[in-house]
Amino acid sequence: MDVSTMSGQSGATTVLKLPRELLVEVISVAASVYDIARLDCACSSFREVIEDALRLRATRAGTIAVTELPPNAVSWTQQLCFDELRRASSYRGM
Repeated sequence: MDVSTMSGQSGATTVLKLPRELLVEVISVAASVYDIARLDCACSSFREVIEDALRLRATRAGTIAVTELPPNAVSWTQQLCFDELRRASSYRGM
């Protein structure tokens, strides 16, 4: 039996009760930026946490995340995912 059904709360609601720092840490160690992007599409409540997690990934990779959103970017999440993918492809090209 699903625990979230027993408590009367959805899984997302329960997860959002976790400390923000813990959520950022868990999301930041996702295997792929694609996984993070999927999570962003699945739950709009995670948007700010996901942005923080992507910034943490950039910092751990030794890069500085952009501080001003480019005019052609749709969102910070999109821009930070794009930046990570661009970094990964440049590493492969070396």
